[in-house]
Formats: sequence, C-alpha cells, structure tokens
Amino acid sequence: QILEKLVDLLECNSVSKESSKSATAILSNAALCCAHCFQDEGVCKAQEVKVVDTMLKHAKADKGLAIQQNAAIALARLATNSAPLLERLRELRGLEILHSRFSLPEGSS
Repeated sequence: QILEKLVDLLECNSVSKESSKSATAILSNAALCCAHCFQDEGVCKAQEVKVVDTMLKHAKADKGLAIQQNAAIALARLATNSAPLLERLRELRGLEILHSRFSLPEGSS
C-alpha cells in the first residue's frame, strides 16, 4: 500500500525548473524508494503497466536531477523483473532513455 502511494505521488507531480528544492527532493526520494521495492520480482509483477509511464516521465525530466537517475533505476528493475513492463517500456522507446541515463559521456572511461 505504501508503494502504491509513492507511485501515485510520482504520477500526480512532476519536476520542472520552477520546482522547489524540497519538492524535487521528495519526488527524487519517492522514486528511489520505488526502485528499492522493485528489486523484488513479485512486487514488479504486481505493478500495473502505467507505472512504466510514470517512471519514464521522471526519467525524461529536462533537468539534470537525481530523480532522473532514480526513476531510471526503477525502470531498469521493473523491466528486468516483468516481461509486460519491459514490453511497455519498449513501446514507449524507454530503453533509449535508460541507455542515455546510464551511459558515460563521450571521452570518459
């Protein structure tokens, strides 16, 4: 039930350049908590497909924030543990977003 509330919080809110630091921190921490919960395969399989849409919205945020990384981690865990959620991520071209979040910048090693 707590996980459901965290996902609802993320679904109803978004981060923008105008967001306060505390609002950004709350959403970022909510995404991180979800990512931790999504380590459990059973939890992932119990999620509705819309959770992918919600996490992808935050992973694509236009600001270089921790929420991008935390949402991307949550998405990676969802996709790893649930075939239907992986399929939804593919439909939304979310694998490209994950790749961009986890890739090193050019020239880094």
